[in-house]
Amino acid sequence: MMEMSSALIMLVTATNIVWSANLTAPADGGESLRSRVNSRADTGKRVLPPGVCSTNGFSPTGLSDCVCNFAGACDLNTGAKTAAAKKDLTNLDGVAPKDMDQFAIGTPSSVGTICEGGTVAILYDCDARIPLYAATVIEGANAGGKFKRKDCWKRSTDLQLLGNKNLLAEDKDYSNLNTRFYCYEDSASSNLLQWDGQPCPIPHPKLSIHRGHMIAAQYGQGHGQQAGVDATFTYTNAVPQIGPFNSGKWRVAESGVIKRATNCQQNAAKNGHDAKVYVVVGVVPSSFVGEPRFFGSAGFGNFQGMSKTTPLKDYRVSFPEIMWTAGCCIHTDGTIAEKFAFWRRNWPTKDAVRQFSSASGMFADIQTEITKAWPTITFKVPTIFPEETNCE
Repeated sequence: MMEMSSALIMLVTATNIVWSANLTAPADGGESLRSRVNSRADTGKRVLPPGVCSTNGFSPTGLSDCVCNFAGACDLNTGAKTAAAKKDLTNLDGVAPKDMDQFAIGTPSSVGTICEGGTVAILYDCDARIPLYAATVIEGANAGGKFKRKDCWKRSTDLQLLGNKNLLAEDKDYSNLNTRFYCYEDSASSNLLQWDGQPCPIPHPKLSIHRGHMIAAQYGQGHGQQAGVDATFTYTNAVPQIGPFNSGKWRVAESGVIKRATNCQQNAAKNGHDAKVYVVVGVVPSSFVGEPRFFGSAGFGNFQGMSKTTPLKDYRVSFPEIMWTAGCCIHTDGTIAEKFAFWRRNWPTKDAVRQFSSASGMFADIQTEITKAWPTITFKVPTIFPEETNCE
């Protein structure tokens, strides 16, 4: 099993990169880190004051809403919104995942809820410029559809966010993705350092970085139309992912979700029912666990703001330390047919994706691993399916 660590030691040769784990906890601890992150420089003038994230919510006026992407928010057969959902259609308090805002860089007011095309419901951290989680529902009958993947990225459909574009990631943050140095600029010394804090070797090691989907494009197929796939190509549904991670075992795990949805539909059909698979994908940002990394046009830095060594380039987007997925398949007669979860570090290693039979089991494992590496870092285990507790 993979051990959680406080840092990666990157051993570099002229032709390849070898990774191992350094199990020593960070010397400055969690609290000093949080102070350092929260005092970072901004990358541009804000229309809104820092710490405020104004969005249109999960049910934007006049647009397709994302309410039914959450288990327990809509009737399984008619699609009518439940009483629990109607209490708060903007944020779905009590239906949407709980306690995910604790992973934000700033205060809970620095996050907002977004609906992208009715397909992707997002809790978005405006300061970090990444989603903390994204949720969708895969209609079992539509799983494995054949709509085209256009790979055309856009900022967002949320009109409030588009009015303050500095809070969004953009194309320039993800430019030249195949030639990024896998070292980071240190805020104190302005030197390029390896992940273990040692000087970056020359020539600098390179590694591909991806605009990684939270809700995968193939999950968007589950909405039964091309627009469902297109909606996944928004920067509010993306985080920087290590290329070998995203195109390797994580993609295999994502394909496994589609297989689960197909099997669940087939089993439901035997009894004259359909199936819905509710999927939530989330992150634990590096800015939370103890070793902040931010990504942008300048590459990687351990601070958020303009690079001190590369003119006119910056580090705007928080880099995820951990990616996780939780799912629950429900037949339209109300039967909880299957629940599953998996997670992995966003590292360029060959570690397996860690699989679990429940979201609660997965988070217990994540919490244990974080505590091993960063004893001062604590968090409340989130509730992913609060209205369908049997899915936990």
